[in-house]
Amino acid sequence: MLPADEAVALGAVDEAGDAGLGEPEDLAEFTAGDITADIWFRAHGVRVNSGYLADGRLTTPGPRGTVAVTGTLNVVGYDHVHALGDLTDLPEAKMAGYAMRHAEVVAANITARLRGEEPTRTYEAAPHPMILLPLGPRGGVGQFPSPEGPVVVPVGTVVEYKGADLFTSRFAARFGIER
Repeated sequence: MLPADEAVALGAVDEAGDAGLGEPEDLAEFTAGDITADIWFRAHGVRVNSGYLADGRLTTPGPRGTVAVTGTLNVVGYDHVHALGDLTDLPEAKMAGYAMRHAEVVAANITARLRGEEPTRTYEAAPHPMILLPLGPRGGVGQFPSPEGPVVVPVGTVVEYKGADLFTSRFAARFGIER
């Protein structure tokens, strides 16, 4: 429960993952009595778990904890070391959907190397953000990039792709788990 005398600041998170972008006077503030919830998630800021690279022997993470990667998702300076997901310095949100796309590129490039071929699969961050946010098994909102800019995703598409089971059937099938 949020105490009645504690103000709530509505703001943003900056690129470094710090809450409170801008000066305090730039944020909307309200006090609305007690707010009660069944569960509370602190949902701001992102800290990349790259402490294991702190010794700099492989590469040095940037100020946000990410590492520079090439178009083939190799760590810059290494032909046989790849990075994907939150660790990459790509200009996109740190989300599972992007990490899954990174994994497809990395897997294709490792497979090419194992065949004695040069890796050719590349990854390019989408110019507009995408998100699928399920709201229960039959609802949700979403946005996909398109050549004309971002487009709203119909509720049925959100449910079909993510809302019904949060991708669990996709991974169960991939790992041979019968449901």
